[in-house]
Amino acid sequence: MGRTIKYYQEEDMEAWAALDWATIKLLLWVGYDTRWAGGKTQAEKCINDGVYGDVLAVFESFSHLIWNLMKEKKITVTDYTPYPHPPKMGEVHVNLFICLQEYSNHFNESYSQKMEAWQKVRECLEGNGFEETDNQNAICKAVYDALTDFVSKASKTSDALIIAKAHSTMRYNAEKGKFSKRDSSTIPALEFSPQMWLVNFDSGDTEEFKTVKKQRGVRAIFKLAAAQIPPQPPPPWSQFEIPYYLSKGTTVKLQKAVEPGGMVSFQSSSWDWRTTRTGDKTSLNLLNSAGDYLLHISLRQGDNVIVLNSRYADGSWGAEERLQLRDTFVASHFSVSIRHHNDGYELLFSYQLATYYKKRIAGVISGVSYLVDGIYSPLAEALIVSVFDAMEQLAQTNHLANCEIPGGEYGKPNTHAITTQPTFKRGANFVAVPGKKKKDKLGFEYAEHCYLGDAITLTLSDGSTVTGKDHTFTLENELTVTYGQINGLAGDFYGTYEPISDGPSDKEQATRFLDAYHTLAARYAGQPAEAIEILNILKKEVDAVNNALAHHQDPSVAYNSLADESWTFQKLTLFRSGIPSYLGLARINWDHFGPDARTAYNAGHSKALEVAIAGDLEKAYAMNAFADHFLEDSFSAGHLRTPRRSLHSSSWFVPAPDYCAKLMHVEDNAIGLSVKNPAGETWTAYGDKRALDLENDDNKKRCLSALQVSADEIYKAWINKTKPSKSKYKAWEHAPTLVSARGEQTLAPLFKSDQRRATIKNRRGRSFTSSWKFASTVFECINSGWWKYPITIDGPPGALNGSDVAATATGSLKCNVYYQDAQGVIREYTNNGGWMATNSSTFSAKLFSSLAVISFDSGKEIRVYCVSEDEYLQEWCYSSGQSGWRAGYLTKSKFRVAANTRLAAVYWSDNGSKIRLYAQEPYSDQIQEYCNGNPWTRGAALPVAHTGTSLAAVCWQQNGIHLRVYYQASDMTLREHCWDGSWYAGGLNTDKMPRHTSIAAVGWYNSGPQLRVYCQDARKCIVAYKWSGAWTSDATGIGPLRLGRLSSALQWNTGIDLRFYYQADDDKICEQCQGPDEAWFQGSFVSS
Repeated sequence: MGRTIKYYQEEDMEAWAALDWATIKLLLWVGYDTRWAGGKTQAEKCINDGVYGDVLAVFESFSHLIWNLMKEKKITVTDYTPYPHPPKMGEVHVNLFICLQEYSNHFNESYSQKMEAWQKVRECLEGNGFEETDNQNAICKAVYDALTDFVSKASKTSDALIIAKAHSTMRYNAEKGKFSKRDSSTIPALEFSPQMWLVNFDSGDTEEFKTVKKQRGVRAIFKLAAAQIPPQPPPPWSQFEIPYYLSKGTTVKLQKAVEPGGMVSFQSSSWDWRTTRTGDKTSLNLLNSAGDYLLHISLRQGDNVIVLNSRYADGSWGAEERLQLRDTFVASHFSVSIRHHNDGYELLFSYQLATYYKKRIAGVISGVSYLVDGIYSPLAEALIVSVFDAMEQLAQTNHLANCEIPGGEYGKPNTHAITTQPTFKRGANFVAVPGKKKKDKLGFEYAEHCYLGDAITLTLSDGSTVTGKDHTFTLENELTVTYGQINGLAGDFYGTYEPISDGPSDKEQATRFLDAYHTLAARYAGQPAEAIEILNILKKEVDAVNNALAHHQDPSVAYNSLADESWTFQKLTLFRSGIPSYLGLARINWDHFGPDARTAYNAGHSKALEVAIAGDLEKAYAMNAFADHFLEDSFSAGHLRTPRRSLHSSSWFVPAPDYCAKLMHVEDNAIGLSVKNPAGETWTAYGDKRALDLENDDNKKRCLSALQVSADEIYKAWINKTKPSKSKYKAWEHAPTLVSARGEQTLAPLFKSDQRRATIKNRRGRSFTSSWKFASTVFECINSGWWKYPITIDGPPGALNGSDVAATATGSLKCNVYYQDAQGVIREYTNNGGWMATNSSTFSAKLFSSLAVISFDSGKEIRVYCVSEDEYLQEWCYSSGQSGWRAGYLTKSKFRVAANTRLAAVYWSDNGSKIRLYAQEPYSDQIQEYCNGNPWTRGAALPVAHTGTSLAAVCWQQNGIHLRVYYQASDMTLREHCWDGSWYAGGLNTDKMPRHTSIAAVGWYNSGPQLRVYCQDARKCIVAYKWSGAWTSDATGIGPLRLGRLSSALQWNTGIDLRFYYQADDDKICEQCQGPDEAWFQGSFVSS
């Protein structure tokens, strides 16, 4: 078969005398098949003919093994749903048994299916006492005994144990020569990486020697099972790729090139950086297929720098870009991750954002190398290189625990897997370019702090009053800012390595506050230029919020559309001397939470009062503005009860605890908490992004009152030369008490002391668990979809308010309807005698993307069209007999369209499938036709239309193909463009319709073309225009409906049955029906 077989001799394997718990969990994840064959020659023939899987019993029947251990009372666990009395033997752990069986049925399927089944197993394992040491030891011994028993099957001399590493698409039909584990068929050689352990079990072996061979066999099973899989066609869905092993001095060609949006991660099990080693240079390199160095990352210990560069294969190095290495990068493990963008590379060192390198040489990443110029490298002898299609896969790898680390082996004590966790530092995440990730930060946003601070009234030294936004302060470094701007910069952008609240005394806390204030106000290298640049970047945020407020919109909607500038701020602040960077401050930001925020405010307000008493009113106001940031945070729901200190890791390389803090604060901020002040007045407080929303108006007014009395106390101290005691600070009379925030709430806290909400998705539940882990909690929350905007207490809502609707007939009186939910996922409902939601994974598009759909072969083939975050056309394909949706050729063709375009599509069969898609071009608003193929091509250029017009298209075949495209012209009338062999303007010309009126159309041929065009008129009703030889209008309509609602229509039986789909005022997708009598009647609700 032309395959290279990797042989391992008996002596290649060390003896494993036991297994640890991490290795047992690894066993559940790996999928492989084995066979004993008599001798190397027979083994090679076996591979070429197809390996018959013995299928290791301990893997396939792990559920039975656990079941027997429980029956034999070798492990003692509690049931997933505890019984009110000790369970009987026949009842114990039915749920776990079922979960394990279900998981074994899915292990050959896609990653998402396997992960879903594994989640249930994980919950059972964590929730039933399997983490107890005695249980772990019992299971480890049982599995080890089962493995050694399997190895003992070899009875002949020179036997070969063949290990076939399975991959995720292994399950195929046996009759077609593909392997299916359930059918116990053969595995063709092309379906796996053949590995072979050659062992000489001899009848003359002593029992002791036989035992050693068995122990080596156990090691062989795990070592061979971790072998790299052979090249396979790219799967339709992104899946975790088996990592590459990159030894020092070698280059590896990647099985699949890394396109923009993908990521390469180098992971080392050791990191020993010594600046005394001069002359040694280690480099990690990204290469294209021509051998050009797209990115050269040189680790230069003697200079204590990391150097970035590029060069062509036969060219010279360009100008160096240098990063001064800091002690935060020193740890037992180290990684360099590179996100590939269209115009450059985003670099993270141990998952902390470091810099952005502008691309110098074009090309996709086809290979990687690990080179050492000298005798020493700070990295391990071999690295693990992982390739990801998307950032989200970083979170998935936390739970795989399925890669060996060079220099360490599974099965040995104290073995640590390299984990790849999502970064949690004030929004520092990999983002798509140019469609950046939406803002997602801690606490009130900068614009919210700025708005609040600038809204209060200041009394000046001459007795006059002025609003905060109309008075500027000139700080010691000549920076000119308003009260609100100081509010916004304090703490988040400027502070020290020593949190204010960590001070052991009032005096020390006041000193720390002054130090923090001076990082903004004092004169030092880089200031005030740095602050000015930060404010310039933040102006976009302020403008977006002001625009939303001017148009009576909730600013939280504006925030959701803003790009995350975190990496910009990090790059700007990364190398300032003696001051934490933007992300560094976020790591230690407990001054913004709970009692620590009160401590930080009190310290700052106290110092500002002293300065006022000393006679400097302007400086006192400026210092108080800095302190007021922490007062404002005390009105942000997510800051009131989040246990920030306990949800923190001291290591940069273990961000999961900090991410847990983020998850809780995001949830509390979005859903809100019922709070009360010391006077007993109650209200609901929201937070992050919602400070200026209408729902938070009461909380905002109370916050403004607190800020006002805070500033008034500064003026009174300046006038009266007296300082109130901390207990008399009037701001706290207006603020929520921590006791009320931490009391009984409709929203149960995600974390409480050392416990976590037992069921993460049950936000109303009062049950908590002590058996939980940071990383798995982060993974579960991120992948639940419950933390995506908008966040509600009962989870993701139904259809997105303003979603497009697309429908297609799949058979006689059968159809599918598509819409977008609030998380951007495209949802499918099918009607085959009754409406039913499709629960399997579909796909996502940018929020408010247009949708179009066609189907053929009686619904066996479906194509859905939408727009990506960066405004490229996307095609998603469904084919009966294949699992899931896959990206079509249109997605790969990379056609950019107008940001507000709508879509329309038609299909006909003529010596193959013909598909035409219509969308508006960017900038010109011309309607462009796209024609299917590999690749897709541009077709005709149709007329220029009103920007963002709705589009509809129909076709029929009668002596050739006939096409009709409907759109809204710039004069607000509906127009028609026709193809009957050539394009021309049609005869439809309606009255003026509301801007962006919804357009839907159906057509068929019955003694001539029959056309129906539906749109929304000024009465907000859906009206019809009919063609049966001439255009006529039908005044009777559907509605009224809210303006801007989108719709879709379809027909069966040559127009006898019509269906019209639209989004109702309650956001449900609804159906209107028309039968032979042409009367409309309400159909079923499509979506709930």
